[in-house]
Amino acid sequence: MKISIFSDFSTQFISKDLQENLGLFFNDIKIKDFNYSPIESHLYSGNDFGDNQYFLILESTFYIYEKYLLSSNKEEFSEIEFQRISSILLEFLNQYESKIIVSNYFEYNDKLYGNQSGKVKSSFIYQLRKLNFLVSELIQQHENILLFDLNSLILVNGYNLSVDKKLYTQFSVLFSFDLSKLISKNLHDIICSNTSRAIKCIVLDLDNTIWGGIIGDDGIDKIQIGNVGIGKSFTLLQHWLKLSKDLGIVLCVCSKNNEEIAKSPFLEHPDMILRLEDITLFLANWQDKATNIKLIKETLNIGYDSIVFLDDNIFERELVKKAIPELIVPELPKDPVDYLDYLTNENILEPNFSKKRNNIDRTSLYKTEFERLSFKKKFDKQEDYLDSLNMFSKIEELNSFDIARISELSKRTNQFNLTGVRSDESDLEKILSSQNYLCYSFSLRDSFGKYGIVSYLILEIQNNNLKIINWCMSCRVFKRTLEQFILNQLVFKLDKFNKIEGELVPTSKNKVLKLFLTDLGLLTDNKISIEINRFKKLKTSINHG
Repeated sequence: MKISIFSDFSTQFISKDLQENLGLFFNDIKIKDFNYSPIESHLYSGNDFGDNQYFLILESTFYIYEKYLLSSNKEEFSEIEFQRISSILLEFLNQYESKIIVSNYFEYNDKLYGNQSGKVKSSFIYQLRKLNFLVSELIQQHENILLFDLNSLILVNGYNLSVDKKLYTQFSVLFSFDLSKLISKNLHDIICSNTSRAIKCIVLDLDNTIWGGIIGDDGIDKIQIGNVGIGKSFTLLQHWLKLSKDLGIVLCVCSKNNEEIAKSPFLEHPDMILRLEDITLFLANWQDKATNIKLIKETLNIGYDSIVFLDDNIFERELVKKAIPELIVPELPKDPVDYLDYLTNENILEPNFSKKRNNIDRTSLYKTEFERLSFKKKFDKQEDYLDSLNMFSKIEELNSFDIARISELSKRTNQFNLTGVRSDESDLEKILSSQNYLCYSFSLRDSFGKYGIVSYLILEIQNNNLKIINWCMSCRVFKRTLEQFILNQLVFKLDKFNKIEGELVPTSKNKVLKLFLTDLGLLTDNKISIEINRFKKLKTSINHG
């Protein structure tokens, strides 16, 4: 991964921390700082930034303030600056296919108009707020431009503890050491969420975590929830969790409790924000929590590093962390009043946004998957279980209606992702508009219900051969023999070509795909080679249709 940072102040501490943070997850990180001079001077300098995955644009408020002081038209300052900034961002988009992370401006009030500054159109704070708003509106229109909310970060941590005017004047170092670390942490979160390392599931303890009190001892009438006293804190937390669920985060329950008693607030308490239908898997029993979380992980078929576990009990947190080191276990404060502020300050959820939301009901999908797993226990042989599911898959040419789902699949899929490529909707639109590619999607349904689109293949036509650009398949359908079905269909459909070739780009997570291709004799030294006229049909439990 190659990243360029453009800024009018020194970013060496930020880039150093960012390098260390990203180095924990990516093998080769190169970050270069372009500081002190205006951004446009680098953009038009003749430098080639074509191999950059990310551009970080961090302009300081003081740089803008100096321009404001020299402006002869202060009432129109924000519009004039916005034209400059938008032209820079759009030029980056035109020249490169990289993502751009642009910071907003932290608020600074010169108090020329005292407390009435926000009332005066020509004041700096009025123009600065308007400029931030205009930039945010622009970002909404472009998938490849992401926002870094520096302003909120400084508001939370305090201006005087964040901005060091003395260091800025002497050495162009704008932020304190502590804030520089927070900046790099947030930039790290944004980058990771856009390269598949996003949080996908929150596992919740119940007593004293999402309500006050112990339901088994206090009863439903005595737990603290609602708009009175400490109950307000739990209500706000539940609202936040509900909103995260609406954004696609899966909510599960893992509680040492009697199941019937544990479910009663979700069913009967009038002040509960979360309801039973919001919970994908509800595990309330007397097993240790690590065992229950492992079951949740296996059912959802996601990595532990995509799961957050919230529990007020430090003893339980330590047991779970020791058993599952990869799991994300926040150290919740002792006072429930501080729960939500702590989680938001830690930036626990950094979503991966796209222009079009793909509104999959994951709660229902995973509940159905849990039913499948329960049904599976009736069978001694995997083959008998698969045959009993009565599975059907449909192959279709990729169309514009499916782009949002395919883009999401490429970003969320790690274990069965041939190249690790994360395709934005704009990338897929370009491929669809070209005659040089063949693009297919695969859906799946069985006797329990529909999975929807769970796999896609993009192939490039190279004379009489085909090259696999990428092949992704959702972890939800592993071990269903869908991969065998896809290869069968592919060879049958493309019999006018001689060979299908490709390359597997090994990652820490796609070993399952590598093993599958190797066992079939289709992969040698990470190179895929399928001679179509010699391909032998693979056994599968899936029917076409």
